[in-house]
Amino acid sequence: MKEWFQRIWKDPVWSKVIATAIIAVIGAVISLMKSWSNDSKSVEESFKAVFSYQVNLWLVVAVIMAVLIIVGAIKKTRESKQQIPKPPFVNDFTRWMYQNQIWKWRWEWSPTYNFYYVTDLNIECPNCHEGILDLEFMNYRCPKCNASYEFALINGNPEGVKKQILEDARTRYSYCKEYIGEIKKGFVRN
Repeated sequence: MKEWFQRIWKDPVWSKVIATAIIAVIGAVISLMKSWSNDSKSVEESFKAVFSYQVNLWLVVAVIMAVLIIVGAIKKTRESKQQIPKPPFVNDFTRWMYQNQIWKWRWEWSPTYNFYYVTDLNIECPNCHEGILDLEFMNYRCPKCNASYEFALINGNPEGVKKQILEDARTRYSYCKEYIGEIKKGFVRN
């Protein structure tokens, strides 16, 4: 639940909706409390008074602008605290040989979990070394040089390679291994 709320709060639209709803509820509660303290009104009259109260347009715009500025400042502060300088493995360790093939990948930062994880894992074309092999009808085909390889010859295991990449990165760059993690469905490993 906490993770879900954090993800929604970091979203620029939903955070403003939540903040506006909180302000509206607080204003309604204060108005109701004031009207209940006055014995001359019933609860029904108090609700009608709260929801038929006229507010100047400039005041509404000023409140909305203040909320947007505050939310933006908080978001900017949080982002600046969470960002770290890019560790060297992000640029240096993006290509290596596993399972007799050369694999390429990218490291992507997760602000939710505060670590880098492997993404876009692909096999490099053995012929031109530029293309990425696409699996096509039980054969691999390079879109750059149009070379074709039988599935049985390549037969890569991306999950096994990803685990090996993470282990190698943690070993080679042990001084920043806390910034290397893995995101799976329903599971996070740091």
